[in-house]
Parts: sequence; C-alpha cells; structure tokens
Amino acid sequence: MIQSMLRVAIVETLLNTLEAERYVRGPLLLTIVDELAATVGFEVAANEASAFLESLMSGQLREADFVDRVRALRELVRGLGATASAA
Repeated sequence: MIQSMLRVAIVETLLNTLEAERYVRGPLLLTIVDELAATVGFEVAANEASAFLESLMSGQLREADFVDRVRALRELVRGLGATASAA
C-alpha cells in the first residue's frame, strides 16, 4: 500500500507539471499512464489517462478541454487514492 501511495504522489506531481509545461505534455502524460498502470487498483485511471493521451496526440484537443481533462483525471486519481488508503 505504501508503494501505491508513493505512485499516487508521483502522479499528482506529474499532473501539476502537465498543466504548466506545454511542450512536454505528451511524454508527461505517457509517464502518468505508465505510473497508473503499474499501480494496483488504478486501472480505470490508467485507461482514462491513455484515452486522454490519444486525444492529445491526435491534435483534436482544445486547450479548455485539456485543462478539464487534467482536472478530471486528478479528481479520479485522488478518489482512487482515498479508496486505496481507506482499505
């Protein structure tokens, strides 16, 4: 469980950076996908992040939508993290 909490903290930091660093969004989002996929119980978040990455790479994601997706992913990760820490 400690390892899961560490990964959640890493993902939170990456999500904060993702919002601010425009030119490295693809690689950061790929790292987030990898971290979430490696965390037990975060499969839903990993799938959401993967779909987000696909949208980003297709070039059809508007800036306002990007910000909304980051926020939604952050909330999902926090919610799953809270559930994992309560277990």
